[in-house]
Amino acid sequence: MHLCEAILSSGLKMGWTAEGRVKPTDLEMFKMMRRAGCSTFSMGVESGSPAILRTLDKKATVAEAERAFAQAREAGLLRVAFFMVGCPGETRYDFEMTRALLRRLKPEMIQVANFTAYPGSRAYESYLKSMNLPWERFQHYERLTNLSAESDEMVRQWQKTLYMDLLTGGDFAFRYLLKQNVGMLLNLDREISFAMKAARKLLQ
Repeated sequence: MHLCEAILSSGLKMGWTAEGRVKPTDLEMFKMMRRAGCSTFSMGVESGSPAILRTLDKKATVAEAERAFAQAREAGLLRVAFFMVGCPGETRYDFEMTRALLRRLKPEMIQVANFTAYPGSRAYESYLKSMNLPWERFQHYERLTNLSAESDEMVRQWQKTLYMDLLTGGDFAFRYLLKQNVGMLLNLDREISFAMKAARKLLQ
């Protein structure tokens, strides 16, 4: 809020984007961001499964994600949802809850990353330390280190499924390609980056 107030009081006219959590957020904050020139807010949702959110120690609920996305939309922001697949113990049932949440959130764009237990994290100490993996394996988008209850093939398909769910949603073309085209042009470099990542996954 202090940043937005400083931008507004200075008279500075600039477009910008931000990334953050689904909380603490509220409608007042989102409206202030929009007034100060923010076009897009990307939020880490990760999963639609309460069990997986607890495993990830997310300290945020599905209901809080839904509230944040609804308020950001009301404020006029474009919204990017960050999801993860291959989380420890994740099952097909957990993934279906994530698909259902995506349909409810109706974001303008998504990014679906592989769960990555970076060295130094609790997950790395619990699952991967003894494997002595090379550093190049720790790429949350291009490399898969699957800790779910399902096969590598299935987890890779989960990524593609979420992107296809977004693209084939009934009003995606209106929300993103038509209604939001001005915001997309103001934020072209970031939008192209997300779109190219999605396209690579769908074509693999």
